[in-house]
Amino acid sequence: MAVIDRQKWDKVYSHPQRKYPNPPAALIAHADYLIPGSLLDVASGEGAVALYMAASGQYPTTAIDISQTGLDRLSQFASERKIALNTQCLDLDDLQQLSTLGKYQNITLFRYKPSTELLKALMAALVPGGRLLFSSFNIQHHQTTGFSRRFSLDKREFMDIDGTAKLIHFAASSSAPYTDTYIFENPQ
Repeated sequence: MAVIDRQKWDKVYSHPQRKYPNPPAALIAHADYLIPGSLLDVASGEGAVALYMAASGQYPTTAIDISQTGLDRLSQFASERKIALNTQCLDLDDLQQLSTLGKYQNITLFRYKPSTELLKALMAALVPGGRLLFSSFNIQHHQTTGFSRRFSLDKREFMDIDGTAKLIHFAASSSAPYTDTYIFENPQ
């Protein structure tokens, strides 16, 4: 599956007319929940989230994605705007790879439906008191746009990850694009 996913996203990001990505509205609305310090942006693609957060100067940022093409584009955008950040290509289905990334104060995950196992692995990559800001398309987005049901969050699907992660905020958008946003804190 990883090879197919990598090829799919490399093709998406190889289009020559790609433009500097705008941050998702849910990030702008909820970035204040993050704490100053290191940030891991997961499923970063061309880096809409990573570029926005790194540009603030408050978040030394590492972006990870399965597509090296997307990460190369992200690095190009960062270089053009003199934004410092790191990138690493890895498969999110390989949880062992994730465990080698170290610990972060913040982790962001946008426009990607994770497995419960991935969310648990991300929580384990947070320092005590660290924050996970996760936002993705929900079932209402599927119903109104035809976006794949497989990649849509069920209503309040991740209110409890593993019994230890502390949910500090939840929001469901009331206009398109319809997303659910979760902010968890690692209490350990």
